[in-house]
Amino acid sequence: MAQPFTLQFQVTSQEHQMLLREFLLQKNISRKALTDIKADGELLVNGKSENVQYMLQSGDNITVQFPLETGSEQMKGEAIPLEILYEDAYLLAVNKPAGISTIPSRQHPSGTLANAIVHYYEQIGHSGAVHFVTRLDLDTSGIVLITKHRHTHHLFSLAQQEQTIVKKYLALVQGTP
Repeated sequence: MAQPFTLQFQVTSQEHQMLLREFLLQKNISRKALTDIKADGELLVNGKSENVQYMLQSGDNITVQFPLETGSEQMKGEAIPLEILYEDAYLLAVNKPAGISTIPSRQHPSGTLANAIVHYYEQIGHSGAVHFVTRLDLDTSGIVLITKHRHTHHLFSLAQQEQTIVKKYLALVQGTP
């Protein structure tokens, strides 16, 4: 059975008397995620369910359980070989070969990197959606980052906005272009 994505925090003396909502926003949990958590997830303070209006006390233990994610029903997994360069509980880095689309389109509705990742998720029992941090064009090869959870994708998006993630391209040319 799939487990919800969970974060845990401990309230410091500087965060004493802060509303739980403000605390979570400060921890980069988006307003949309908070809405989803209130509907289908759970906010626990010291093991007890609380709402975002809870006034934090120094030393409180906060557990945030995000709603379970499911992938798109239209996206079908396909047994396409994946070269996984790195994987942990949050992130997947794969080497995308040239000639394969990253995501399905009208011209390429199947046979994509996304289809391969959906299949891989099915094999490992991960129920989440495919969240691309970076994408590459059809004819471009290279490393593609995929997060396994929406919140992790949100954090990578913030990092891209703050330009703390740097993408570098290297072109190898043979002959005269």
